[in-house]
Amino acid sequence: MGQNCVTAHSQILPELCHLDDIPDGGMKEVELPSNYGEGKILLLRHGLNIKALSPKCTHYAAPLSKGTYDPQLGTVRCPFHGACFNVETGDIEDYPGLDNLHSYKVHLRESDKKIILSGKKEDYGKGIRRTNIPLKCDVNDNRLVIIVGGGAAAQACLEVLRGPDCRYRGKILLVSNEEHSPYDRPKLSKALGVNPEEILLRQSNFYTDRDIDIKLGTSLKSISPNEKKVKLSDDTTLNYDKIVLATGTVPRVLELPGADLNNIFVLRTPKDANAIITNATGKRVVIIGGSFIGTEVAASLIGKASEVSLVGTSESLFEKTLGKEIGSFVQKMHENKGVNFFLGVKPLEYKSSNGTTVEAVALSDGSEIPADVVVLGVGVFPNTKDYLKDSGVLTDERGYILVNERMETNIEGIYAAGDVVKFPLFTHDNKEVSIGHWGLAKSHGRIAAYNVASFSPESPKTQIKTVPFFWTVQYGKSLRVAGFADSYDEIIYDGSVSDGKFAAFYVKEGKVMSVATLMRDPIAAKFADFLRKGNVLTKECIDDWILSK
Repeated sequence: MGQNCVTAHSQILPELCHLDDIPDGGMKEVELPSNYGEGKILLLRHGLNIKALSPKCTHYAAPLSKGTYDPQLGTVRCPFHGACFNVETGDIEDYPGLDNLHSYKVHLRESDKKIILSGKKEDYGKGIRRTNIPLKCDVNDNRLVIIVGGGAAAQACLEVLRGPDCRYRGKILLVSNEEHSPYDRPKLSKALGVNPEEILLRQSNFYTDRDIDIKLGTSLKSISPNEKKVKLSDDTTLNYDKIVLATGTVPRVLELPGADLNNIFVLRTPKDANAIITNATGKRVVIIGGSFIGTEVAASLIGKASEVSLVGTSESLFEKTLGKEIGSFVQKMHENKGVNFFLGVKPLEYKSSNGTTVEAVALSDGSEIPADVVVLGVGVFPNTKDYLKDSGVLTDERGYILVNERMETNIEGIYAAGDVVKFPLFTHDNKEVSIGHWGLAKSHGRIAAYNVASFSPESPKTQIKTVPFFWTVQYGKSLRVAGFADSYDEIIYDGSVSDGKFAAFYVKEGKVMSVATLMRDPIAAKFADFLRKGNVLTKECIDDWILSK
């Protein structure tokens, strides 16, 4: 790949385009010749150096040509959800996707600066790429890595352990209290009636082909680090070599009068999602909590429930995270679809005349909202309450497991990853933070795997350096956030929030901490690349930065 000029004596090969058709430092999606199969190819240019990849992100098939190409990083980043791929190999470097892109052979013909195909016909037109030969367990290797959890971090960890880099040949056991192997959890709030089999991250043969054992419906009961033993909820006792804790979070509930009534739900699993849509169809639904989960559930229920109301304690949606202006825009978007809002009030009681099923929610202003179904979206807490007792593993005051940049806890051989951890964020001078993002959790799992496999501590693969990237989709509109702003002094807008096309820059002490965008791709992806290189954007430079390549 790359610049490899073909002489006039070479065979005639299909032309794709002229070098000048691609801006330097840019990319272009082009059609493959018909005899090379159907589809397109993504060309990326850096000077006279040309790379070629499959054109769609392996996560949700977004067109990578709408994203960013950073020659300095040697990566292309998806505009939708921030997945990042190496332009040399197509290998995924940042999540939420799990699979690699195909990289293709192309050459620059020196005589006329035409870019031509130079590989075998059957090599083109492919999309995702996985390891061709699954790595299996070595029967003579008695080591056991236990991965506890059924989400993004756990899945990424086991995949990387058995992947071509780590080539871990010991035993791997995934212990999960879920009913299903890891699945695409963010889809639950957007498609409540989803069949869990349709959102599995991998099918069952993926695990069997790699000799990965799975115990579902099972949780971790205790850890004994001195003996390197764990006890599971089924009273099984196992000796481990290393253990990765990726137990995620648990939805908060409100211990209000009437909390034991029927038809009060949280959303965590496919079973929860299916129960909500089954009971909510044609009924009056009250959602408590102006969170992203709450608003996504509201959007999912419009057209299915007879009435949807949302209760929030803040005066506006997303007031602390995105600011009042964007919160008001999102609220108006929901109101236009028929959602009723009760903001600046607290729920005090779930009411029922029969003592069995919820019928109304009483609020702090003295009003009541009729409710056949209540859905809670009032935050989460780390799932560490029971199994860490007497383990010696350090947590913060809320229960989040403390880890370093290698996902190591304070106890040798015990790692933690995903939403359950508090970790050093490199974009914030290694300030310890807890962030519940799907893609970030996968990055944690990957870093844990490299360290479990004893990669050199000096390798960049062993240290977490991922830029947080979050998205929410409501009524077909996708709001993206790159970076992390736990607080901010001001918001600087480019574009119009009221028109639904904007970029919002969250500034603290003169520095941009995060960017939220709607209909302004690829600004969020560009900002993620910018931060990944260790750059700092000051508020005075925002306009110039937007216009820069």
